[in-house]
Amino acid sequence: MVRKLKYHEQKLLKSAVRRKHEDLLLDKLYDMGVLSTKSKLSAVENAVTVSAFARRRLPVVMTRLRMAETVQAATKLIEQGHVRVGTDTITDPAYLVTRGMEDFVTWTVGSKIKKTIMKYRDELDDFELLRPAKPSGGNHYKGFVAGVFSGIAKLAVGHPFDTVKGATPPLVGWMFMDSVMLGSLTVYRRLLSDTLFQNYRPLDAGSKSRAGQQSANASVSLPSYGHGLAGIMAGCTVSFIAAPVEHIKARLQVQYAASKSDRLFKGPLDCLSKIYGAHGIRGIYRGLGATLLFRGFFFCWWGSYDIFTRLFQKHTDLSAPAINFWAGGLSAQVFWITSYPSDVVKQRIMTDPLGGALNDGTRQFPRWADAAKAVYRESGAMGYWRGFLPCFLRAFPANAMALVAFEGVMRLLPN
Repeated sequence: MVRKLKYHEQKLLKSAVRRKHEDLLLDKLYDMGVLSTKSKLSAVENAVTVSAFARRRLPVVMTRLRMAETVQAATKLIEQGHVRVGTDTITDPAYLVTRGMEDFVTWTVGSKIKKTIMKYRDELDDFELLRPAKPSGGNHYKGFVAGVFSGIAKLAVGHPFDTVKGATPPLVGWMFMDSVMLGSLTVYRRLLSDTLFQNYRPLDAGSKSRAGQQSANASVSLPSYGHGLAGIMAGCTVSFIAAPVEHIKARLQVQYAASKSDRLFKGPLDCLSKIYGAHGIRGIYRGLGATLLFRGFFFCWWGSYDIFTRLFQKHTDLSAPAINFWAGGLSAQVFWITSYPSDVVKQRIMTDPLGGALNDGTRQFPRWADAAKAVYRESGAMGYWRGFLPCFLRAFPANAMALVAFEGVMRLLPN
């Protein structure tokens, strides 16, 4: 019996067909990089594992080639379209690189990542150094266009609350201010990402997050406080438009209780004309400093918006618009909780009589501190929160829908 088994075993080992297919299998696994040698079929049982295939994934190969510091960073570069294998640009991190193609893993043509690394390694020649760089961020217009739709959404949802809080600002003015604010925010995000935070790498850069579908933030790499800084810069920019608009709106609001014959101003244009005639451009911009201070709290708004967005991406399966909605609404409430007292003081300054040729009374608050003290003197600490409830109720739905509109348009517009 043993002799028969031995005889058949020897015949099996000498099978040319079996040996041919064994060699083909070993060659294939070796070429794929799964096996380090192709001498023994017995190596297949122990060496061919899930881990062996995972080590041939493009992000792991890039890390081994020192094209990225970590697998997570390499994954992000691949998803952003910076890497090619041979002539093909690869955007799938699960792409398996064979042993023969390992030498052809490189950066895509014109990749900014490639130029940055070459400059760091002093591999750029004189011609490349002298050639002017192409301006980045050709899609900055998107923020301004999306801001218009954000303003429309905010007005549509916030109108009933504004009716309670005071006069409703004109549609065109709101659209324009939102366009400037969100457009400049997009520009400043890119500016900070390319300069101050150019070496920043988020901890979760390699996870296949849905950031590209969730938020306009996805095109830049910034920490949450970086988004907050961009918010401050955008707030300062839009303040030069918002200050005169809010000044005129405030003066029209305080005279609504009076009869038409007793009103000093007939409307926005009449108000603008009379203030300019009596006090010039300084009169128009009365309260600019208070407006800049108030919008400095945009740090809290946009910093918390990024924090909420990251939390929802990590811990929930919400869709992109749903994440924009909840993050936008909650961050707006954070903003108003932190900034509302400064808004109350700003309103007092903007409704304070200008005096002089305007004949509207005697000026009481030449400085911001004077107005702040007056509020406290009249109503105590609670005076800084007068009218907070309508504003707080309006903040969530209005800004949630505004951010859904903004992010949605940003995703739809071409780069």
